[in-house]
Amino acid sequence: MVVLTVLGTFEAAVGGTPVPLGGPRQRAVLALLVAARGAVVPVDRLVDDLWRGEPPAKALASLQAYVSNLRRLLEPDRPPRAPARLLVSAPPGYALRLPDDAVDAWRFAALVRAARDAEDPRRLLDEALSLWHGPAFAEAADEPWAAPEVARLADLRSAARELRVAAALRAGDTTDAVAEAARLTEDEPLREEGWRLRALALDASGRRADALAVLRSARRVLADELGLDPGPALTHLEQAILTGTTPDPATPGNAAQGNAARSGNAHCGGAVGGGADSVESTAPATTPGGAQSGSAQSGSAQSGSAQSGSAQSGSAQSGSAQSGSAQSGSAQSGSGAPPALAAAYGGSASDRDGAYGGAVGVGVAGSGVVGRDVELGALLGAAGDARGGGLRIALVMGEAGIGKSALLGELARRLAAAGWRTATGRCPEDAGAPPAWAWAEALRQVAADVPPPGDALDPLLSDTPRPDRSDAATARFRLHRAVWAWLGAAAGDRPLAVFLDDLHWADPATLALLDGAATAPDAPLLVVGAFRADESERLTGTLAALARRSPLRLPLSGLSADAVAELVAGEGGADDATVAALAERTGGNPFYVRESVRLRNSEGALVALSEVPEGVRDVLRRRLARLPEPAVAVLRLAAVAGDDVRADVLIEAADAGEDAVLDALDAGILAGLLTEPAPGRVGFAHALVRDTMTADLSALRRGRMHARLGAALERIEPGDVPALARHFRAAGTAATADRAVRYAVRAAELAEDRYAHETAVDLLTGALDSLSDDDPAEHVALLCRLLRAQTRAGDLTAARATRDRAVALAGDRDDLLIAAFTAWTEPTPWQRRPYGTVDEQSVATLRRLLATPTPNGTPGTNFGDTTSAGRPDGTGGTSSADTAGRPGGAGRPGSADGTDNADDTGGSGGTGGTGGTDNAGRPGGAGGTNSAGGTSGTSGTGRASGTGGASGTGGASGTGGASGADVVTRARLLTAYAAELAGTGDASARAAAEEAVVLARRLGDPALRALSLTTLASEIVRPRSGLDAIASELADLGVEHDLPAVRWFGTFSLARAAALAGDPDGTSRRTAEAADLAARYAMPEATTATGTALAALDVAAGRFDAAERRYARVADEMRRQGSLHAGFELLARASLAVARGTLHELADDKDEIFAAIGPLSANMLAAALAAADRPAEARTMLAAAPPIAPDYLFTFFTTFRALAVITLNDRDEAKALYKALLPFHDSAPAGLESMSVALRPVPQTLGELARLLGRPDEAHFREARAVAERWNAPHWH
Repeated sequence: MVVLTVLGTFEAAVGGTPVPLGGPRQRAVLALLVAARGAVVPVDRLVDDLWRGEPPAKALASLQAYVSNLRRLLEPDRPPRAPARLLVSAPPGYALRLPDDAVDAWRFAALVRAARDAEDPRRLLDEALSLWHGPAFAEAADEPWAAPEVARLADLRSAARELRVAAALRAGDTTDAVAEAARLTEDEPLREEGWRLRALALDASGRRADALAVLRSARRVLADELGLDPGPALTHLEQAILTGTTPDPATPGNAAQGNAARSGNAHCGGAVGGGADSVESTAPATTPGGAQSGSAQSGSAQSGSAQSGSAQSGSAQSGSAQSGSAQSGSAQSGSGAPPALAAAYGGSASDRDGAYGGAVGVGVAGSGVVGRDVELGALLGAAGDARGGGLRIALVMGEAGIGKSALLGELARRLAAAGWRTATGRCPEDAGAPPAWAWAEALRQVAADVPPPGDALDPLLSDTPRPDRSDAATARFRLHRAVWAWLGAAAGDRPLAVFLDDLHWADPATLALLDGAATAPDAPLLVVGAFRADESERLTGTLAALARRSPLRLPLSGLSADAVAELVAGEGGADDATVAALAERTGGNPFYVRESVRLRNSEGALVALSEVPEGVRDVLRRRLARLPEPAVAVLRLAAVAGDDVRADVLIEAADAGEDAVLDALDAGILAGLLTEPAPGRVGFAHALVRDTMTADLSALRRGRMHARLGAALERIEPGDVPALARHFRAAGTAATADRAVRYAVRAAELAEDRYAHETAVDLLTGALDSLSDDDPAEHVALLCRLLRAQTRAGDLTAARATRDRAVALAGDRDDLLIAAFTAWTEPTPWQRRPYGTVDEQSVATLRRLLATPTPNGTPGTNFGDTTSAGRPDGTGGTSSADTAGRPGGAGRPGSADGTDNADDTGGSGGTGGTGGTDNAGRPGGAGGTNSAGGTSGTSGTGRASGTGGASGTGGASGTGGASGADVVTRARLLTAYAAELAGTGDASARAAAEEAVVLARRLGDPALRALSLTTLASEIVRPRSGLDAIASELADLGVEHDLPAVRWFGTFSLARAAALAGDPDGTSRRTAEAADLAARYAMPEATTATGTALAALDVAAGRFDAAERRYARVADEMRRQGSLHAGFELLARASLAVARGTLHELADDKDEIFAAIGPLSANMLAAALAAADRPAEARTMLAAAPPIAPDYLFTFFTTFRALAVITLNDRDEAKALYKALLPFHDSAPAGLESMSVALRPVPQTLGELARLLGRPDEAHFREARAVAERWNAPHWH
């Protein structure tokens, strides 16, 4: 017998004799297969894991050698050429075929499962725990592929120990229970179940005071380590002990949920209640290091353990595409299911009927899908769990043609027969389909039986665009909550199953709504999704979100040889040799098998393996060749039309007569290529059929077909706007361009009604591609629409490019320029332009527009001369003629005029500027003018619905004689102007923002007021400059008018104000509130902004590794969004280097860093070069640095410059830097006012500068220690 041990030293024994397993990689092959728990591990995954993604040229040959050697070691008596029995080949890779008792980790899991149902589980648990002789997979602990399995086994071990304590309590052995529970809390202080059991054991021993002390210790540990209060189980137990109503120790607690919430594991406790079974997955891992390496159902496949208290998301493993293809194409012997899955859900059909039938009301036997009894049983088991009252999610994955849709259809049929409500939606492959179409399709089926109350679901249940759109984030949040609340209510009297097929084609709106299942209230509701595992990149985030629900994951592999034979028999049968050839060549793919058999039936017997077509598309082409050419032409037209099309549309669009079209459709149905989903409609039996038909068409022919289909659909079904938009866009002719634009805009309106802003962006982009160049007004209007959709979708980089494109097209037409500059109506967390740049042409144009009198004669404002205007920080002004007014005193001394941006008092923010522009209203309404400049936008051509120009809208009238529209336009121009100059130090930017606020307040337009206030808030970067008042106004405005983006901005600005005031508690509290808002309302830019803030706070608290991980996640998301500011990652890297004392290491990467973000990096690199003792290079880099803008990164860049200057003993430069930093001596740590990075306290730098200058320094150092203590940053003491 072969025995493998991985719970400690990795060893193997054959017949009781230890055998050497060879070198590290050969041993790793066997360990990988053990971690897979019997599942097939694909060859490419093995190669990738063994060589960490960098395999040598002959990696496959080496792998084969390792496998051959291991087979000889494990089966020394195997006859030559006899197939291996233990380490077997199973396409597309290898698997271990061993009983549970042969592998200590497998045996351990089996013993824990058995203990759960034992009357006295202590013997079984003692035996299980005795198998551990060290960490699991110890020699591979650093390998990424091992981490999920190591974490799973560690969780299971902890649960087993908790079960052991609970069993001792039930048996009355309190002495043993007290001792073991104490060890539990010592080993894993962040698992609440250990504390609960320890308190129970002490109370049962008559030591009530000690039990309460233990609970107080638990509360302290959780608060100190995680900042959390104890969960309900500990809270209730404490109350019970105090009142003398201690529960029976055998009563299940709620610790599983408490531990899960606090350790990042979906199931990590609940030992008394049998929580161990929830930790141990009974389904196999698909692939080590892949999506499901940990647990197929537990959702706890994270790289951290429960002991660490790490709340790492399971998305790193479970959120990926599951790599269901790891078993696809496999023609396994026996059951068509993977062996471990069969073991988990296996047994005879009658056994499975008994297991699932009681809960669901229907058995498995007699399944209508060949070879899928095991998988169907698993799904029926999930349905039974859902029927018990808990929302359950199941995910079916596999390659194209593997039988996902058939399995979902059979499950739906069974559940409907058992009295369930069922609804099915399918994600269409067509890019022009309505957003969230799968949900719309399914929900309309539910609504036909259970109409929803009110009109909250109208965006999904109706295809008519709504003229009124509230705040996008609010409305989307409400819509999603309404959907899940309604589904829960609909399942109240009869359980409900919702099936979503082809999720690999899902659009963002579909996935966003599916994400809501993670937090939806429990109800008798089953949600089943199916997708192609090898095309599921877009599902990564959704799978991560759903992991908290521990979904059932079913990877479908190829059918077994017996199942293939059964399938072939259903198509007319074949001899054994043909069946064997089909099974081998098709990999057991049911669709491929059926099509091959149908081809065989039409062409004659296939007598040799070589005669079986190589691919399913070749099979389909040969089958199509058997049909008459006119019929094929109609089928190709149907393929271009879409997945599901009306027959009368095909008749109208075809070149043939009605009878010929109907004959062609009949031929397709009889051949099994088409289906009839409803009377008068046809669809394709499989997406592969449609794909094959369209792939062989030239682009020219496809375009002409789209034109004919669009014309036919316009006559027959004019309300199908998304399909009309798709056809006319794809037609690509001058004759269809006008309709392509018109329908694309209408489809975009529908998309925005469903809060599918990404879809709206695609549609409007297509409309622009179709638009002629004749009318610049229509072009600009359409670009403005696109810009608004892009900002709502969070793609600010694209929005900026669209704005610039609109400005260029506007030329010298002021009405179009105003439309372009005022189209940006959404508050954004980051600057609208790349950091450190100013578009001088846009600034000049906006100044001219603001200075232009209105048509009624109201004078404009000249923002060109701001010499005497107040600075954004409240200090004296600077000339705007020098690169948009960047101050010199904040950067290199003497590089620009004036250094009055810093006072000598250390606490005062300076005095306000005098004079200034005479119409710049100050906060509170002082100094404002009654005039409003600018002109209204163009009225547009009206050619496409809603594509007219951006005329001023809303607002109050009568401001100083100007119309309300004029005032709105002027306010928007002012905010646009201020946004262009934000952070540059140009005093006119703040003047413009303040005037915009005054106008917006008078108009009473909450959206305009929010936009102007957010612009003004961005200008305030100094302590005691009024940011807290503006932030509070924004937060209140967001609450009052239900504007989550505005509420978020206000809350985040309150965090920034607290940081500027040196209030760490307020900063942390407000940042956490902002993070919650961003996540709740799914605001992408806000999420990344709060992510950087949380990372900066981690740096301040000395949690450098946590900060590095968080920064990396945020940077990845920003790159995915195409953010203008993704380069901030290098700033974060530099801040961490300072905190860790490794700044000198950046010197080696100076060329790479400078190439990435240019001169902005000069001060950072100068500090790094100085720290690396490369003074000449450091001085050269200092000279290359541009002036430091007085914005939210002022103290960050100035501190870096100071670090270099101090090291280089540059006294002249030190004087200017000392004066520049002095006003920030008692605020946040350097850079933290940006809420994105953090360096040491400013007074620390001031002290070192003072020492260099021969000035008193001790007061600064005392203040630096006080700041460090206030921010709980001992590394800065």
